[in-house]
Amino acid sequence: MRNTRDCLIKITALLCAAVFVILSGVKVTEARETFNRFNADIIINENSSVEVTEEILVNVENIEINRGIIRSLPVEYRDGKGNSTELKLEITDIKLDGQNIPWSSVRAGVNVDVKIGDPNKIIPRGLHTFLIKYRIERHIGFFEDHDELYWNVTGKDFSFPVLEASCRVALPGKNFGEGFNTIEWYVGRYGTKGDNSRARQDSGSVFTVGPLQPGEVFTVVYTWPKGLVTPPPPPARDNQKAQGGI
Repeated sequence: MRNTRDCLIKITALLCAAVFVILSGVKVTEARETFNRFNADIIINENSSVEVTEEILVNVENIEINRGIIRSLPVEYRDGKGNSTELKLEITDIKLDGQNIPWSSVRAGVNVDVKIGDPNKIIPRGLHTFLIKYRIERHIGFFEDHDELYWNVTGKDFSFPVLEASCRVALPGKNFGEGFNTIEWYVGRYGTKGDNSRARQDSGSVFTVGPLQPGEVFTVVYTWPKGLVTPPPPPARDNQKAQGGI
């Protein structure tokens, strides 16, 4: 009888503890903010401009993400000789969950930080989709026997894991993935060559395999025959810094 009573006491105590956890809001597993999905569609125009549509599915927990996110976009790069080229960036559309949302931009070194969010509104916890569209010029590489798009899909400045990322690219007048000489990809820490086993290709799109941790990048390299894209005029593609950007 005593053993039965002791058992009932233990069960009652466990049930009370479970009820306390539920009512007090104590989380059994700690919630975290993540980019659940990061998709990039890239269209290369005949005039060598590049149109990008990024769709980012974000899990918001009001820890670091309260009013929005910051997307850092490169607008300057240096070649192997140290020469600087300024890219021309134009933001064409930004939405949160299909609705227009306030945004601003500020130059930050070689990048432009695009701050997306209403400073007077807290984004509710849960999954939200950020849509970012922009056009960039002077980014295509023109070589003797081919042209090339070298693209860091996710950037390197997010402090949240990216659970899944994908990228697909279209040449002028072609479907996504058609007409390319080669398609390569790398995943790893910024500044390293990366690992091509952490992504895969399917019908011209490249998908990551497994999450990206903060500081890791997802880079793709697409090459195609010359003649499909017209190089910009010399002032825009020489190694002198050009005026432009936001």
